[in-house]
Amino acid sequence: MVSAITQALLQRTATVRKIIQQTQGDDPNSAQTIALFDERSKQSIDAINKLELAKVDVKKQTKEIAAQKLARLKEQLRMLRMFGGSSKAMARQAAALAREIASAVSSYASAATDGASPIDDSKLAYSGGDASTSGGDDRSATNTANAGGEAAVATAEAAAPGSTDAAAATTGGATQSDAQATATTPSTPTATTDRAGVLAQRAADREQDRAFFQEAKNMLAQLRGIIEDAKHKDHAKHAKGSPAVFVAALNTVSSVDRSVASAERSVLAVPVVPVAIPAVRISV
Repeated sequence: MVSAITQALLQRTATVRKIIQQTQGDDPNSAQTIALFDERSKQSIDAINKLELAKVDVKKQTKEIAAQKLARLKEQLRMLRMFGGSSKAMARQAAALAREIASAVSSYASAATDGASPIDDSKLAYSGGDASTSGGDDRSATNTANAGGEAAVATAEAAAPGSTDAAAATTGGATQSDAQATATTPSTPTATTDRAGVLAQRAADREQDRAFFQEAKNMLAQLRGIIEDAKHKDHAKHAKGSPAVFVAALNTVSSVDRSVASAERSVLAVPVVPVAIPAVRISV
């Protein structure tokens, strides 16, 4: 799977490779220099891909931890229904559970909305099944990848010490067509994205998201019912107006309910299906 950062780095690496070819000229060691550059570039790209996948794994783990916490809270809710206590104690415990639900939902939503997928389809331009970085629409991705791009430049300088000045003079004028001109080079690495598998995983993640938020809302509804029942029992026993503890508990549940609804909208607003679905082959 290729992220926008890797995509931008691939383009810049291709540009630097073109510069090396131009500056080496008839140097008998040029083939060896380019081969060394290709190897180091591949190592850099592989390292970035591993970091991207590790980031996704962390987000998935965060979501799993939040879901496990919600399951534990559901068990606590069941115990509260079974054993309870005084009316006021039940109201306080219900409010505390609502706050814990809010914490679990916040963690889940943060992980789900912060680029869970390493593929950013909005920054991939399609043309006959091939993908290249679109210059005008990918400024942010390219800026983010500048650190990785600088590593590629440093690699080029290490592989071809004599080409530093020429590279500095030529980089500003290099265009995307330069990168595409090297796409047919036999030694150039290629990356293939299994988009069907990505879409299937995204659809599964979306169903998991819906189930999580539905569970949280169901639990909040049960907590509201527990507080209402406790309030009625207390009123029947003491024949007084609703004490502040019940009002505060209901306000807590209402506030958490709104927070959960807002988090759900944010998570479900993340696109699942990209604009185009052809297989993507990215060449450097």
